Amino acid sequence: MTLLWMLAVACSSAPVDSGVGETAAPDDGMITMATIQGEITREVGLYGDGYGALLVTLFLDSTGGTGEPFPATERAWATHDADFSEDGATVPYVLTNIFPRELPFYVAAFFFEDETIDLTNTAAPQLGDIFSDLPFREIPAVEIHTGGIHTLDIGLTEPIFYDPDE
Repeated sequence: MTLLWMLAVACSSAPVDSGVGETAAPDDGMITMATIQGEITREVGLYGDGYGALLVTLFLDSTGGTGEPFPATERAWATHDADFSEDGATVPYVLTNIFPRELPFYVAAFFFEDETIDLTNTAAPQLGDIFSDLPFREIPAVEIHTGGIHTLDIGLTEPIFYDPDE
């Protein structure tokens, strides 16, 4: 072993003196990832029984009211056991392993009462589905500049009362 190698190992693993009488852990260069969690609340009436699949999606960009399809998905969370049968019903969700960034993220929730769910963003709304927003509107932005837990509650406010297959 060379002296230079031993010195490098000792310096890299030694605690760092912060200068105020405390010893700080060395910075390992790892980014603290972010988590977004909260509750989805049904805020409109039902067409069916209120049981179905729920998809919460984190987008990198917004459609900005352009009428374009939803942009690329960064993260998604889904369950096939969503129960919105009671008035004001809520379902908890969590999106994990999000890299903090300077630009905002955009979050939308989709309740598929007919249990159809498609993580590739190719699903079309069906009669009875309820969304937090529709593709032709601005998706709400959320700022995630730091790691840790961030809370965002979302309301399902946009019911689909037409049958797109007709």
